[in-house]
Amino acid sequence: MRVTERCVRDDLNLDADDAARDAQHLAVKHEAIRVFVGKRSGAPGEGENVLGVNPYGHVKSLHAGQGRGATIYDEDVDVCWLLAYSDTHAVGERRDAYKHFEWLDSRDEFLPSEADYAALETVTAASLMDALRTRGSEMVEAARSQPGRELTDSFVMDDGQDASITISIEIVIESTGSAEQGWIAFVLPHDAPLDRGQLLDLIADLLPQHVDVDTVQVAADVNGRPVTYSEIAYTWEHYAGA
Repeated sequence: MRVTERCVRDDLNLDADDAARDAQHLAVKHEAIRVFVGKRSGAPGEGENVLGVNPYGHVKSLHAGQGRGATIYDEDVDVCWLLAYSDTHAVGERRDAYKHFEWLDSRDEFLPSEADYAALETVTAASLMDALRTRGSEMVEAARSQPGRELTDSFVMDDGQDASITISIEIVIESTGSAEQGWIAFVLPHDAPLDRGQLLDLIADLLPQHVDVDTVQVAADVNGRPVTYSEIAYTWEHYAGA
């Protein structure tokens, strides 16, 4: 599920780079995207037809409170797009959301652009962070339920241009009744569009609220195993009552 760059920038007033991210990762940024994900994730092609725009019969109306959005499902690439949004639904008035959709259609600015489709296969720092956050949060939850067990995972992100980024994650959490120490290590290619500051932000997002992010620091080992030259590792500590 994606939001076109024009809609992200002009209708939702978000960063244009968000167009390269899956909509589920943007839901907290705007109510229209939250509704879009909630209503279209299970039924991407459903909804009432939007009249006066092309391709007729394929553009669907999205109700988000008093606001209205327009969506379209592209079966060929299996992507549902949020094309446009307006928080004004005033039937018969020029400021009405549907008049906005018609105006965009008349300017050929309504449907996804070539750049929008290219972004589907582009690995950006934001999309890489989203993937790491999703996979990492699952692993942290699993590691907390299995103290002392080393969990590893690898996945590949393809940029659609005969290039790919392979990411490996290793997590270990040692825990007693009163203390916890955890390690997380990443193996990223040298050209991955991430820096250490972004990885620290990622770890801060992954850790539960009771862990003080100020205790997170670069680690020379992962639970006793020396960090290899290709790894970036971090560790944290937490003591009950601290």
